[in-house]
Amino acid sequence: MSLPLLIVAIAFTLWGLINMVRPFLARQDEQLRFEVLDEELREIEGLMARKASLVQSLRDIEYDHQTAKISADDYKRFKRSHERQAVAIMRRLDAIHGGREWDDHIEEAIHTRVQALPEADAQDVPSSSTQTAAKSAEACRECGEALSPRARFCAICGTPRTEPDVPAHRAAPLTSEVTG
Repeated sequence: MSLPLLIVAIAFTLWGLINMVRPFLARQDEQLRFEVLDEELREIEGLMARKASLVQSLRDIEYDHQTAKISADDYKRFKRSHERQAVAIMRRLDAIHGGREWDDHIEEAIHTRVQALPEADAQDVPSSSTQTAAKSAEACRECGEALSPRARFCAICGTPRTEPDVPAHRAAPLTSEVTG
C-alpha cells in the first residue's frame, strides 16, 4: 500500500518541479516579447492616467472660470497649457500603437494564434480574416484616412462620418391622440 502512495507522491513532485522550471526553459525571444509588451503596457497605463488627470484638471479650470474663481487671463493660460500637455500625451499614445484600429490589431493577434493551433482546434474558431473582410473599409471624405467601423468622426481631422440616409421614424402617438 505504501508503494503506490510513494509513486503518486513522486509523480506529483515531478509534475510540480516541471511546472516551476518551465518558464526558465522558454525561448529567449518569447520572454523578450513579453517584456517589451509589458513595458509598453506600463507606459500606456501611465499616459492614460496622466491624460485622465489633465482632462479632470481642464474640467476644474472650466468650472473655476464659470464660477469666477479665476480670471479670464489665468483661465486662458491654464487651459492652453493643459490642452498642450493633453495633446502631447495623446500623440505619444498614437505613436505607441498607432492610436487607431485596435480591433484590427486584436484580430491579427487572434488570427496568428489560430494559425498556431492544431488543425482540429483551428476548425472550431471562426477565421478573423472573414470577419475583417466583412467590415467595410470606408475612408474620410476630407483627409482620406481609413475610418473604423464604429467611428462617428475621423480620428485625424474630426470630420463627421457620412451616414447612409435613414428614413425618419414617426414617433408613436400619445395616448390622448389615440383615444381622442
